[in-house]
Amino acid sequence: MSHHCLDDNLKVRVVPGRELSGDLCARWAEIQCSNPALSSPYFRPEFTQAVAAVRTDVEVAVLENDAGIQGFFPFQRGWWGNSQPVAGRLTDFQGLIISPGVSCDPLQLLQKCGLASWRFDHLLVSQSCFQSHMWTYGESPYIDLSAGFANYQAKQRQQNTELKTIARKIRKLEREVGPVRFELSSANPDDLQSLFRWKSAHYVRTGFRDLLSFAWIREFFTRLPQHQQVEFAGLLSCLYAGDQLVAAHLGMRSRHVMHWWMPSYDREFARYSPGLALIYLFAQQAGEQGITRIDLGQGNESFKYRIASGIDTVAEGRVDRRAGTRMFYRTWQVTRDWVRTSPLGGPTERPLRWIRRMRDWLQFR
Repeated sequence: MSHHCLDDNLKVRVVPGRELSGDLCARWAEIQCSNPALSSPYFRPEFTQAVAAVRTDVEVAVLENDAGIQGFFPFQRGWWGNSQPVAGRLTDFQGLIISPGVSCDPLQLLQKCGLASWRFDHLLVSQSCFQSHMWTYGESPYIDLSAGFANYQAKQRQQNTELKTIARKIRKLEREVGPVRFELSSANPDDLQSLFRWKSAHYVRTGFRDLLSFAWIREFFTRLPQHQQVEFAGLLSCLYAGDQLVAAHLGMRSRHVMHWWMPSYDREFARYSPGLALIYLFAQQAGEQGITRIDLGQGNESFKYRIASGIDTVAEGRVDRRAGTRMFYRTWQVTRDWVRTSPLGGPTERPLRWIRRMRDWLQFR
C-alpha cells in the first residue's frame, strides 16, 4: 500500500479490493449516499467487494486530503498497466465515487495508481473531469417510480399502449397456462440454474460468447442473491404460471434504485412475452417497496424505450497516458463506428462478431 501526492492536495492510496476495511466502506457509502448521481448499486462498496471476492485483480484507489477521504476509484488492473472498471462491460454505470466539489486530473490519477490506461464504456457524463477522454455517447433508459407505480402507469398509457398490451398477455398466460405468481426476491437455487441455462442458450443462439462460461462470472452471479442488506442486495426475481417457471431475472438494488440486469425466459412461452410481463410485475412490486427508479441499462432493445420514463447519457472512451496508444484506439473506435453505419456494415458483421468474441475472452478471462 503506497501514498502519492495528487493535484489539489489529494493523495492516492491503492488498496486491494479484498482488503477494504469497514471504515473505508463506511466512508465510501457516505459519499455515495450524498450524491444522487451515484445512487446505482454499481457505485456501492458491496458491489466492488462482491467482484473482488471472485477476482484477484480488483483494486481501489483511495483519494484523500487533510480533511479526510474524499473519493474512491475502483478498477481492475490488467496487462501492461491497462485497466478497466470493476467487472468491465458487465457494469452498466462507471465512474469515480467522489465528494461534491472535489476534482482530479484523470491522467495524474492513473499515474499515481501505476496505470497506463483506463477504458470505460458506461461512464456517467456528469463526471466532467473525464470530458476530454470521452469518445462517443450512449443512452441508458430508466423507469421513474418516484411518484409510485400507478403514476408511472398512467403517464405511460398516455404515450402508448405497451403496458396495456403486457397486462393483456399476463391475463392470457394465466388463462391458458395457470395462475400467475411473481416473486421479487427468490431464494430457489433451481430457478437460478434455469435462468443460467436459458441465458447461455440465448448467447449461443445469437452468436455471442456465453459470458456464463467464465467461471468467475458464474460464481459472481451465483453469490449475488446472498447479499441481502438494506443498502445493497442481489435479487433473483421469478415469474411462474401454475407450477412452471416462465421467466427470471437476476439484478441488484441499492436503497432506492433497482438495476435491470440479466433476464431470460423459457422460449416455450414466448408468445406471452414473458420478459415484458416480468419487468411489468417487477416494476409494480418495486414501486410498492419504495423503489424510486429502475435503471434498464444501455442497449438497443426497443422494449426499453417503449416502457422508459426517461433516458440518461453514458460515455465510451479511454484515459491513456501514452499519446500514441491513445490516438490508435481513438482511430480504431471512429473506424469501427463508421463501418457499422456504412454499406459495409452487413458484410463486416461476421468478422466484427469474431473480434467481439475475442475481446470478451480477453476482458473476462
